[in-house]
Amino acid sequence: MFHGNKQIIQKYDEEVVNGKNLDRIDEFFSDRCLFHGVPYVGMGVEPDDTSGDKVLVRQLAPGSPAQGKLKPGDQIVSAEDENGHWDTFQQLKTASCGQGKVGTWVKMKVFRDGQDLDFKFERALIQGFDFIYSETKDTFRTYLQKDYPDLKVSIHHLVEDGDLVAVYLTNMGTNADYNRQAVWDEFDIYRLKEGKIVEVWGLEDNFSQVKQLGYLIEPPPA
Repeated sequence: MFHGNKQIIQKYDEEVVNGKNLDRIDEFFSDRCLFHGVPYVGMGVEPDDTSGDKVLVRQLAPGSPAQGKLKPGDQIVSAEDENGHWDTFQQLKTASCGQGKVGTWVKMKVFRDGQDLDFKFERALIQGFDFIYSETKDTFRTYLQKDYPDLKVSIHHLVEDGDLVAVYLTNMGTNADYNRQAVWDEFDIYRLKEGKIVEVWGLEDNFSQVKQLGYLIEPPPA
């Protein structure tokens, strides 16, 4: 057992992230640890494009316009708003149809149980997609083992206040898919209880990260 919440976070970054001792992850996180998503304007639909030819609904944000209408597993057939129409796999997987201003609308057609269903949503402020550690830890392992196998973090600031620990750090690693190295900053707040992480709020400079991997950032249609 490590002494002090700040030391626990430091050990986690040193031994799990940098040291790749992935069998020790469960020592640091509670199974019910809650990771908070970041807010945005949209419909509250997280797409799943892993099939390679269909875009499905992966999950719905609590309290979002799409909750209670769409269901996980629905196939998104098409979407449209005042700016455009999306109906191909490449168009729909970007989920750009869900973005816009609060109060503007999106029409969406989905395929469910052999039927085409039509919906209309008004965009709103979405609090983000929260997730539980025990349900996604395999994804995290894949990220450290395969996506960025040489990922290292450098801690710049580590501050403890009661049961909260704030850390500002820099990530550096080579993306296995593109064989390109990226460097990006990250800020996290951890809440700990009885020596384990039970809640996380985090922000990363993903814009800088994907640019370094070679993604082209293009403005949307006017």
